[in-house]
This record gives sequence, C-alpha cells and structure tokens, in this order.
Amino acid sequence: REDGGRGSGRGRGYDGGAEGRSSGPGAGGLDGAALNRKLIEASNSGGLEAVLDIVGSGDPERLNIVHCCTALNRICRLATSPAQRAELQDNPDFRRLLGRLTKVLKGCEAKSASVAAHACASLGISDEDALAAVGAAVHANCESFDRQGVATVLWALAKLPRAARGDA
Repeated sequence: REDGGRGSGRGRGYDGGAEGRSSGPGAGGLDGAALNRKLIEASNSGGLEAVLDIVGSGDPERLNIVHCCTALNRICRLATSPAQRAELQDNPDFRRLLGRLTKVLKGCEAKSASVAAHACASLGISDEDALAAVGAAVHANCESFDRQGVATVLWALAKLPRAARGDA
C-alpha cells in the first residue's frame, strides 16, 4: 500500500500474519514484503499478465505461502470471465504457482488455507495435487479457523466441482 500499512481485509491484499514476515532477500534482491508489494502493485497497474510475469520470473523457491496467496487472491480478482479462468489452467506461470502452492501449504496457518481454498474454488482449479494440498491444509487447520475462515472454506467446498471435492 502506498501508505506503507499492512493490508488486511477485503480489497487490501493479503498479509498472512506471522507467515508473511520474512526479512531475508529473495530472488532479485527483494525481501518477502517487497515481493508481496510488487505483486499487489502489478495487479493494480499491470493486470493479470503482470502478476503472472512476476510469478513466472526468478526462482520459484522465493515464493512463500503469503506470496502464493497474494498472487492467487489478485488473480481471482483479475480473471473475471470464464474464458480467462479456463486459459489460466494451461498457463505455464500459473501452473508454476500452483506447483509452488502445493509445497508451501504444508504447515501453513488457517488464514492461508482458507485463502487457498477460496482461490481454487473461484478459479475452478482442477489440478489434483493443488486440491489435495489445499484439502490437507484445511484439514490440518480445522480447529484454528475463525468464523470468516469457516465461512470461506464452506463456500469453497460448496463451489468446487464434486470430483474435486472427492465425493463424486
């Protein structure tokens, strides 16, 4: 944000709580907070392709759970048509993001699990590995969700196709 404040709530980005606080530099010399700001700025000024370009550039290991959730949250807001969401499924940068998400969801906090579940449902994700990782993260955090997290996860489960939920 321009005022330097930490984002929280709808429309202000994803903070990630303790998960998002990293001080070490990532690829390209950006620390965790700077990379998150870059993702938010790209979505605000450059749109969907700009976010995907950031995700696709550099070492994927630099993306932590907060970066992945921020990118997914922003992509959800930018990919508004069914055609855009369908095209994402085959986009190599988006596939890279989903691959990284499957790795960083292990041990995540409840907020990250709910953001990831919401994004998968909103974008119609069909990647089995990503959905399995989100399901495991939701299960691991089921006792930690606040009311908003419970509502978000329940909405996501209702929106996911039956096959993706595992009850087809």
